Amino acid sequence: MVVRLRQFLTSSAFARGGLSFLIATLVVNLSNFVFHMVISRLLGPSSYGELGSLLNLMVIVTVPLGALQAAVTHAEASRREAQRPGVNVGRLLRQGTGFGVVGAFVIIALAPVITSFLHLGSTWLVVVLAVWLIPSVLGAVLQGVLIGRLRFGPVALASLLGSFVGRLAFGIVLVQLGGGVLAALSASVFAQLILTGIVGGVLFRDIVSRRQGERTGIELRGSVLAILALGGFWVLSSEDTVLTRHFLIAHDAGIYAAAATAGRVALFLPGAIATGRPLVPGPLRL
Repeated sequence: MVVRLRQFLTSSAFARGGLSFLIATLVVNLSNFVFHMVISRLLGPSSYGELGSLLNLMVIVTVPLGALQAAVTHAEASRREAQRPGVNVGRLLRQGTGFGVVGAFVIIALAPVITSFLHLGSTWLVVVLAVWLIPSVLGAVLQGVLIGRLRFGPVALASLLGSFVGRLAFGIVLVQLGGGVLAALSASVFAQLILTGIVGGVLFRDIVSRRQGERTGIELRGSVLAILALGGFWVLSSEDTVLTRHFLIAHDAGIYAAAATAGRVALFLPGAIATGRPLVPGPLRL
């Protein structure tokens, strides 16, 4: 057991920054927990229940995004090991933008239904959720490319800055200024924009490259099992907060959302390890 742990921590991926990425992921999870603690106090139970239901919908949506990132990482790492040119980042981003925009329009079309089911105070909250999806898709692609190249530092830095500056600081300040649930939810969008902007800047030359006629080389069929498995887990882990917002009164739903968030602290370290595990060289088992 000790030998395997030593081999895991001293592998080439971790030696080149994978461990820092693992630690950054854990710190980001902790900062998100602080965000929930502070925002829940500022908003109060009723409004926090509204926010918690929307943030849990975000968690469910991130499952296919995680599978997309893993697929991009696998494709880029496979090409690197075979000493072949990397994936066409520009083409991937164009495709990702298309999927993100379509997904955003679907969410906006369902906004009246979602607003009614979750008893939201404004349809604009669902619109913010839809806007968040577009940079999230692009960020998943860009992070996948960098991780496939074992460039963990920029991803770790982008995640930390997005979490602390974008979500924690931006969200707390705007909520204190009276922005309410809309401001707290917008903080997640701002955090994602920071993350995507940083990793996009690192890959700027690849994005504007004029390579033509090259396939992206991304195989998503193998990600179906990952989406089903992880999706089922996070749906079961998040649906309670969404359903309590529908069935309970606003105050009780907020109390439940706060308790459920506190209970997920136990997932911080396993979640960080699961995120970092594909960084170790070898076949990616989805």
